[in-house]
Amino acid sequence: RQHISAPILSLFRLHDASVLAIKRNSSNVEMYLQKDGDWPEYATPYIKIIFKNVWQFDREKGFSLRPKINEHGYLSTNCIYLYNELYRSENGYEIHMLLWTPTALRYLTICWEDLDFDENIPLDSIPCGNKD
Repeated sequence: RQHISAPILSLFRLHDASVLAIKRNSSNVEMYLQKDGDWPEYATPYIKIIFKNVWQFDREKGFSLRPKINEHGYLSTNCIYLYNELYRSENGYEIHMLLWTPTALRYLTICWEDLDFDENIPLDSIPCGNKD
């Protein structure tokens, strides 16, 4: 069994989250999500994950995000984070995400060295759509 720290494991239990944006920023990849379920009254439903020192970033052809405000007044998209497989590698971590879109299931693979995340970001800090 691979050693993956509890904080990293718990971070990737965000199944059914709406994928709002994915953008490359130098050697990092930033992913913005709208969490599914409940969150504290003082918090926003938005989270930002920063994959640091990325050496592989692959997304399936045809993957695009269409942001909209949902029936609850929150930013959402046509892409839902369904499942992941997370691995430890010599240089860091590797994740394979299965994402639902209206036209097909899509895969996203990211290999990275380190990770940061912010669980309470404001709506106006989210870039909408895909950016590389």
